[in-house]
Amino acid sequence: MDEKKISKAAVKLGEGIGKSKIWKDFRKARESFKNDQEVQELLHALREKEKIQSEKLEHGVPIEVEEKHEIKEIEEKLSGNAIFLEFVACENRYLALMANIDRAIKEGADTAEKGSKEEDDKGDDAR
Repeated sequence: MDEKKISKAAVKLGEGIGKSKIWKDFRKARESFKNDQEVQELLHALREKEKIQSEKLEHGVPIEVEEKHEIKEIEEKLSGNAIFLEFVACENRYLALMANIDRAIKEGADTAEKGSKEEDDKGDDAR
């Protein structure tokens, strides 16, 4: 199969993905996630606190128990946020689909390679 045919097959695969419920749900959840001010503020606060902790660890400065509690509180708020949870669930389903597609592509490539070797071996036997 030449590159043009492979690209056409990839476009068809992309169209199929784009029409799937998994993709549509993921896009919708991603938009809600991006547009939710509370979630974005919580994520920003979490990143900042984690950055501060990381810097302290790098410099050998102890992390206070209160700082750990603050991070835990933010994580609990996120894990209780319906929009965040829906985004994570939809993202996980989408990533699982992509992993299945990747496995299928590898399986197809392996099958094609084996078939190619078998044809080469048959050609050698005929000589």
